[in-house]
Amino acid sequence: MNIRLFGAIGLSLFVVQVTLAQDWPQILGPQRNGVAENESLFEEFHEDGLERLWKKSVGQGYAGPVLKDNSLIVFHRIGKEQICERLNADSGEEIWRVTFPATYQGGGVDSDLGPKAVPVIHDDKVILFDPTGQLYCLDFEDGTTLWNRATHTDYRAREGYFGAGSTPLVSDDKVIVNVGGQDAGLVAFQLEDGEEAWKAVSDQASYSSPILNADGTAVIAITRFKAVSVNVADGQVNFEVPFGMRGPTVNAAMPVLVDGHLLINAAYNVGAKWLRLEDDGEPTEVWANNDSYSSQYSTPLFKDGFFYGTAGREDFQDGSFRCVEAETGNVQWSKEMPVGHGILVGARILHVDCKGKLRIVAVNPKAFEEVYSMDLFPVPTRCIPAISRGRLFVRSNAFGPKGQLTCYAIGPDAKKE
Repeated sequence: MNIRLFGAIGLSLFVVQVTLAQDWPQILGPQRNGVAENESLFEEFHEDGLERLWKKSVGQGYAGPVLKDNSLIVFHRIGKEQICERLNADSGEEIWRVTFPATYQGGGVDSDLGPKAVPVIHDDKVILFDPTGQLYCLDFEDGTTLWNRATHTDYRAREGYFGAGSTPLVSDDKVIVNVGGQDAGLVAFQLEDGEEAWKAVSDQASYSSPILNADGTAVIAITRFKAVSVNVADGQVNFEVPFGMRGPTVNAAMPVLVDGHLLINAAYNVGAKWLRLEDDGEPTEVWANNDSYSSQYSTPLFKDGFFYGTAGREDFQDGSFRCVEAETGNVQWSKEMPVGHGILVGARILHVDCKGKLRIVAVNPKAFEEVYSMDLFPVPTRCIPAISRGRLFVRSNAFGPKGQLTCYAIGPDAKKE
């Protein structure tokens, strides 16, 4: 099995609401849903492409960048070192750099041996999770290692097809990790010192990253074969829903929470489920099928009753960007396109596909409408991008130290002094 993870002439015009920009401190942004609520895009895009503000060479890994206070955190691998860097987001200049041993050897399924999990910035700390299950907590100001845990060793967890790759979740002074250990599928560590706070369920890990419920009291996570909810405070299990399939399959897309409902999806004939969350007990299944939205790793974006994103598998080259009605699961339209990751900015979606192409697509449930497109990289691009203060940060992938982290001006805030 081969699974590949993670001049003003002819202008394209559109208008979005202009509000204050914000940080992008974790996977898929502040709310872990891919929505950039306080960003705006340029009203006009030039045919000759976005302005590149800076670029930087990086190594292996699928971990996308994150930002706080105009600082960028990037986690990658070069040779026998894993490297975490804090960069100035305006210039790409290094503020600090720390290294850790890189011991992950891979399993022959994927040649990339770098980190898969996106870093998390929470207050004055940076959380890293490497492919061997090493969990690190760093000081945001200077990169000092505050604590670390060998989660795979401590909880007898498997590395999986690509090593560990689920981004931790920080909530209520706890770092919650999809470890996949024996009697420790989900483990919460104290943010202050890394000591275990609780452990729950006995499921193997997936590559999907957990989210919080609406009031922040529960974690919702997809494991190897289930969707589960546990209390943040004590790890008590609220519900477990069967999800996934045995054999060479992967659950990687994140769950999406919308108005008391939950969308979970995966490729490999697993399919999608739209669940209504109940006050007590198991969720109620509203619809389930393998036709609406089944993605190898792409998490769809929700807007005004519809989901938008790329279904399909990268290794099968059968990706399609589509619009799906949440209530019914009906596909409104579908456009052949390589799978990738999206960010919702107002009424537009920034989509960076696995072949290195950026598309700006209108949010329109009636038809596919491409507003603008640009080739960013000639090599695979599997990292989730980030946006902050009108700048798009996107990272390419290539074997060895040949990847590139690039910053483009994509909104008016990038041009402000």
